[in-house]
Amino acid sequence: MASPRTIGALLFEGFELLDVFGPVEAWGMLASAGGWKVVTTAASAGSVASA
Repeated sequence: MASPRTIGALLFEGFELLDVFGPVEAWGMLASAGGWKVVTTAASAGSVASA
């Protein structure tokens, strides 16, 4: 079986929660069907403050 594909949301200081979690929710539904992995990423490890 092939490795799952990965799709990610890039977080940056001051991001809007709805701008991230709307798509992440939809991608999560895709991932639950199999073949996809959903991740969040940022420029560095640690917390990222939203607006």
